[in-house]
Amino acid sequence: LVPVGVTNAESEISPSTGFPVQSAVSAASLPPTLVLASCHSLVSVDGHLSGDPIEVAALEGVGWRYDPDREVAMPLDLTLATTAAAVEDGEENEEKEEEEEEKWGLDA
Repeated sequence: LVPVGVTNAESEISPSTGFPVQSAVSAASLPPTLVLASCHSLVSVDGHLSGDPIEVAALEGVGWRYDPDREVAMPLDLTLATTAAAVEDGEENEEKEEEEEEKWGLDA
């Protein structure tokens, strides 16, 4: 499955259809991104994300991933920033992680 689009609250109304114009899922504003990333029943089994294929596609489509150790979905750029800091510093950069979590409204 591949998500096709999302309608943001601020989307323009199409004059031809009278409906809001769809944006690419990767261009979703924060509210629909949070809904797509958090409303799921996905689990990690042997390191692989498992569950409803639509929910897996939605999570991947908005550029988020599921962290099974913390049991939380998070933006991929947060994951990359944390991983890069861990490689560079030899350990997790907790301050950077907290800044990113605050930016995205995530609880640590």
